[in-house]
Amino acid sequence: MEIPSPAPIPRRSSREVRLPPLPPGLEVYRPAEVLGSVVLVVEDETAMQQQLRIDLHDLGYHPLVSSSAPDAMDLLERERIAGVLLDLVLDESEESGFNLLTWIRGHHPGLPVIVLSAAQVNSAAIRHAYELGASSYFVKGNVPMAHIYSDLAARLIERGTGRPGA
Repeated sequence: MEIPSPAPIPRRSSREVRLPPLPPGLEVYRPAEVLGSVVLVVEDETAMQQQLRIDLHDLGYHPLVSSSAPDAMDLLERERIAGVLLDLVLDESEESGFNLLTWIRGHHPGLPVIVLSAAQVNSAAIRHAYELGASSYFVKGNVPMAHIYSDLAARLIERGTGRPGA
């Protein structure tokens, strides 16, 4: 009896970095109401940007990626964004993420904004992010990505900002 050969593995672009998948056993909360939602990733680190984009796509979201506050503002004005994953420290300055969060709250007050940061881990920075309107705050590398993605889905459901028509 001949054993069939496995299907070929699709090749990814050489520019695309694939970081390790979510650990086995970690479930991600992703209700049908949020599938297809547009999520803006504001992150200047290429590897993290790619991990978030790939993971969000694999989870059924439509990710848009920005590496700067001005670009993110432009996307927020042009696109129907359901939620934002925001790095607080972007290339522009130490305050760029805080300034963008303030702008988002002024222009899109109900939009869920989940802060992801590695640099701003002191309690004053975390408190300041919440005072400015962050929906959640996670320190990169200190929490499984599954928790962040589950929190995103919960925030989208909570605020009713899931996909159009949901």
